[in-house]
Amino acid sequence: MNHSIIAVFITLGFIFIGHPWGGLVATGYYFAGREIAQAEYRWMAAQKTNRNNMPWYAIFTKIAWTFKGLVLDLTIPIVISAVLAFNSYAWTLG
Repeated sequence: MNHSIIAVFITLGFIFIGHPWGGLVATGYYFAGREIAQAEYRWMAAQKTNRNNMPWYAIFTKIAWTFKGLVLDLTIPIVISAVLAFNSYAWTLG
């Protein structure tokens, strides 16, 4: 839930300065980066190793991702941001 609130504030900040699509991009990059880092930590915990021994493909494995991380913490905030950006753009058209 907190991720959705953060996404709204990021997007509204960009809408306020006149760049609604910038808010969508910033939200997407912010949460994607955060969740990729979390996936790395989950993989390292599952493998009982550190980042030095982590292969490049580690974040693409199933053990690195959870439903909460993928859907609740990544997809929903980006969808909320997209809806806000699209509605802001539609309001400016008339």
